Amino acid sequence: MRPRAKTVEEAKMEILNHIKNMADYWETDVKNVSIRYRLHGIIFSILAMFDGEDGKLPTMDIVMSPHPDDEEWHKGNGDNWFPFGLTLEDGDLHEIWSNLDK
Repeated sequence: MRPRAKTVEEAKMEILNHIKNMADYWETDVKNVSIRYRLHGIIFSILAMFDGEDGKLPTMDIVMSPHPDDEEWHKGNGDNWFPFGLTLEDGDLHEIWSNLDK
C-alpha cells in the first residue's frame, strides 16, 4: 500500500484511542495516589497531547468557533467574548496547567 495522508476519521480515532489509553493508564497503572492526583495527571496528559509533547501525535491547534450571536449577546451582558478563529497554538497548555496549583 502506498503511503498517504491520514483522513479526518483516522485522525479522530487515533486521538480518541490515545486518550482512552491514557485514561486506562491513569486508572490502572498509577497506584497509591489520590483521585485528585490522577485527575490532574490525565488532564496534564491530554494537554501535553494537544501541545505535541507526548511523542505520539503532532501539535494540535485549538480554534474557537463561537455561535454567530455570541459577540452581541456578550456585549449586551457587558462580558468579554471569544472572537471567531482565535487560535491556541503555543504548545504550552500543559505547562500552564502544571503551574496552576503552585
